[in-house]
Amino acid sequence: MKNILIYLFLCLVCSPSFADDTASVEIEAREIAEQFRCLACNDENVEKATDEIAHDIRIFIRKHLAEGKDAEFIKSLIEAQYGDMISDEEATVPNTSNEIYVILISVLFSLFSITYFLLHHIKIPDTNLPLSSAVKILQTSDED
Repeated sequence: MKNILIYLFLCLVCSPSFADDTASVEIEAREIAEQFRCLACNDENVEKATDEIAHDIRIFIRKHLAEGKDAEFIKSLIEAQYGDMISDEEATVPNTSNEIYVILISVLFSLFSITYFLLHHIKIPDTNLPLSSAVKILQTSDED
């Protein structure tokens, strides 16, 4: 009987700490999951998404937290598995001013090349006809 009382006492003493650990894992799991977005659910965060992938990520997070792994380590594992697109953080926009200049120069070069080709390789009919000939050509085309 004395052993049973000791066992019950230990169960009562240990269970709140287990509940606290479970609650802290759950809170930390939600915080981590809110930092990622579901790629299949129109950019909804993983914690609120209903897709199977989001469900798997939530289980993955909770499993690793229960094993005692660090939150940063778990984030790096998820980003390694799914890529940077899953991260909910705003991506830094690279400086694209040089790219714009390259595109502009390419377009101008292309236009120059097309113009050069058209002017030097396509025969344009002589339009220096006398005015009377031009009128006759127009009149014959109107009669047809």
